[in-house]
Amino acid sequence: MTPKDVVEFLKTPSRAHAVLWAGAGALLFLPESWLKVMQLTGFRDVAGPYTGGLFLVLSVLFLVCLAEYGYGRRRSKVEVREKDERRRRVLQDLNPDEKAILRSFVGNETRGQTLSMESGAVAALQSRGVITTATGLASMKREGPLGHLVLATDFLIQPWAERLLKENPSWID
Repeated sequence: MTPKDVVEFLKTPSRAHAVLWAGAGALLFLPESWLKVMQLTGFRDVAGPYTGGLFLVLSVLFLVCLAEYGYGRRRSKVEVREKDERRRRVLQDLNPDEKAILRSFVGNETRGQTLSMESGAVAALQSRGVITTATGLASMKREGPLGHLVLATDFLIQPWAERLLKENPSWID
């Protein structure tokens, strides 16, 4: 058996490894009376050392896969917690203009609004991922007391931001 064969064997699916592991374990650990019924007593004598080696390698492989799975689950939970914390910090660190925009989303109970693309507060919220454009189209909109024309487009508030702001309305007061 060459190293290439070993690598190819390790690439086989985990289910195949599990079947081989169970078969090797059964051949090694079943009582002699059961092996007589299955007519495998002679096979255990001949293939026992190889079966034992296979069983050990597959046991180690199983433990490594189990550890990798556990580490991946733990890491994903940590990443979710860190992401939530970053999102909370973003919403807690808003300037008054950004708070006013988000107040209009939450106060009007709407997910979308037409906002000026020229607003620094809109750009800041968009760059932080709090709002996103709903369409690639823009239009001219009258804004302000004098009715100046500005370039505007539709924006949507992210669901996570809407949920956190409804849970913590003091962040935008």
